[in-house]
Amino acid sequence: ELEKRKEKCQKLSKKNRELEERVDKLKKERRRSRGEIEQQVAARTETLQTHIDDLRENLAHEEFHCNKLNEKLVETVRDQIILQGQYDELKEKLCSEKAKFDELW
Repeated sequence: ELEKRKEKCQKLSKKNRELEERVDKLKKERRRSRGEIEQQVAARTETLQTHIDDLRENLAHEEFHCNKLNEKLVETVRDQIILQGQYDELKEKLCSEKAKFDELW
């Protein structure tokens, strides 16, 4: 009876060691997998951050050009208003001169 218990105890000890080894192996795999995933996440995060930085730079560039175009548009409208005023003055003078000319005829 004692031999049987001793044998059973040895089998259980062996089984326990095998299970502990298996658990250790799984823990190592899990750590390795976690490390790989963390590296992948870090690389992807860096790539995305670079992309975001590039987009911000492009946006700033586009905003600069939009502001320049808006300034040009304001200048053009201002010039157009000035030219329209000059045109109206000249047209008025021309009509006045034409009226004087018509009176002389």
